[in-house]
Amino acid sequence: MNLYHYCSNRSFLSIIETREILASELSLSNDLLEGRWIRNIFLEYCNEKNVSSYDQQDLLRHLDSLIAFSGGAGFCMSADGDLLSQWRGYADDGAGVSIGFSKEYLETLGERKRDRGDKFNAALTQIEYNKARQKELVAEQMDQILELLKVGAMRIPTLLTPETEEETARRKENFSKIMLQFFLLFFHLYSIKNPAFAEEREWRIISHLVRRRSRGADSDLSAMDFRADTDRIIPFRRIPLEDLGRPAITGIILGPKNITPSEIVDAFLKKHGWTNVAVQQSKASYR
Repeated sequence: MNLYHYCSNRSFLSIIETREILASELSLSNDLLEGRWIRNIFLEYCNEKNVSSYDQQDLLRHLDSLIAFSGGAGFCMSADGDLLSQWRGYADDGAGVSIGFSKEYLETLGERKRDRGDKFNAALTQIEYNKARQKELVAEQMDQILELLKVGAMRIPTLLTPETEEETARRKENFSKIMLQFFLLFFHLYSIKNPAFAEEREWRIISHLVRRRSRGADSDLSAMDFRADTDRIIPFRRIPLEDLGRPAITGIILGPKNITPSEIVDAFLKKHGWTNVAVQQSKASYR
């Protein structure tokens, strides 16, 4: 199976020449709710479980802290290599290319980085758009959070509601448990998206990162590289396409406005050691 990365000709040349892909900070993508869509799912889940508005706001405060603390760098692909909306949005309005990456290669790459304990992880993830399935993904953490809420994990003692030392110890223990469940939601922030984007059929290589650290320690951002776009500066991580005994790239589709002859693209690929890569033209009648 191939997963396709839509890009400009310039980006295509860079990937082939350097044998590396760039995972960019996802919060600066074209989806305003990137990394924050989980709030919608969180609130719907709470409403279905009849959680009071007061408790919801208290829980949201902690969820928002998690979102502010967390980040994700992603290399984005689609399961469809010749999709008109993708050509328009991500490949110079159809003048670029879509690069077909082997799904099996990317899975192996992520496993290799994890086994080595690399600082910059790279897990291949399929994006979930269906709201019912999104709720299933976070259900275990959500159920634990709501159960701990019921037994007073978020309770604040007052002069009118004092507690014994044993009750204080139990509350603090439960508070630690509820914070752990919030932390586990971290791994879902960038794997669920607004259903409006479902047509993209997106897969991602996601590298999780910490935007903020306490006590003056550097965040993961300071260890990243940076590039400039028209209206933003984007942090990114470099992911080398290592030799894993199987091809990383197996196909190239030229965009509907890309006039480059296929033999030129084929020659460029071979010059940089990429063999057995099929080159074809988009079937989209777009100009």
